Amino acid sequence: MSRQTWKQYQGSEEVPDLKQRLEEIQASLGLSSSDLRQRLQLLQLDVADLTVFDRHLPLIDRLQQACMDALMAHLAPFKRLNGVLSRDDQQSSLKQQQMRYFGQLVRGPFDMQYARLRVLYGIQQERNGVDLKWYLGAYHFYLDYMGAAL
Repeated sequence: MSRQTWKQYQGSEEVPDLKQRLEEIQASLGLSSSDLRQRLQLLQLDVADLTVFDRHLPLIDRLQQACMDALMAHLAPFKRLNGVLSRDDQQSSLKQQQMRYFGQLVRGPFDMQYARLRVLYGIQQERNGVDLKWYLGAYHFYLDYMGAAL
C-alpha cells in the first residue's frame, strides 16, 4: 500500500491491517514464513550496512532518480513494454514503484513485512504487465548503473 493510499485511510474506521493482508497474500501463494526468512537471509544486509547507506542517502537518492530515468529510456525500444511505457500514467506509476523499491533497498528495515511487501511488489508488477524477465532486467540495470555511479 502506498503512503498516499495509507494516508487516505488514516483517521477512518476502516483502516486495513496491512500485515494481515500481506499474510493472506503470502498464504495464497503457498509461501511459508521460513521461505520468506530465507529470502531475507539471502540479502545479507544488517544494521551496519544501513548505517553506511544512511551516510550517503542524499547522493543515493539523486542517483536513483537518474537511474530510473535512464532505465525508462533503456526500456523504451522494447516492443513488449511499449504498451506499458507509452502510457504516461503507467510509466509514472512504474517509476514511482521502482523508486520506492530501490529506496527501501538502502533504508530497510529488512524484516518479515519487508519480505511480504517484496512479494506484493512482484504481484503488482505482473498486474502492470511487467513479466519477471523485465523485473530482473530492471534490477540488473539498477545494480550496474548504481555500481558504476558510486
